[in-house]
Amino acid sequence: MTVPSLEASLGMTVYATRTPGVGGRIKLFAEDFIVEEILVDGSKATLKHTPAGLPEGWGRHLLCLLVKKNWDTLAALEKIAEELNIDEGQL
Repeated sequence: MTVPSLEASLGMTVYATRTPGVGGRIKLFAEDFIVEEILVDGSKATLKHTPAGLPEGWGRHLLCLLVKKNWDTLAALEKIAEELNIDEGQL
């Protein structure tokens, strides 16, 4: 079994199983993989979410909700940083 290049670049070069596969596919379609994020206040991020407010003492910030399809998180962050001309660590 060939490991996808993204997984290999992250150090995941083997799968932990001795059982042969059944020939299935994981995440064949983008719609097969959905992640729901939980915000700092405990609420679930949605496209219609309106934050109730931030804790006192927090500095200036920008809160964005990113909806992505056919993008992995690392590639999306790299592209956003590139477009904003900032270091990825600032995201």
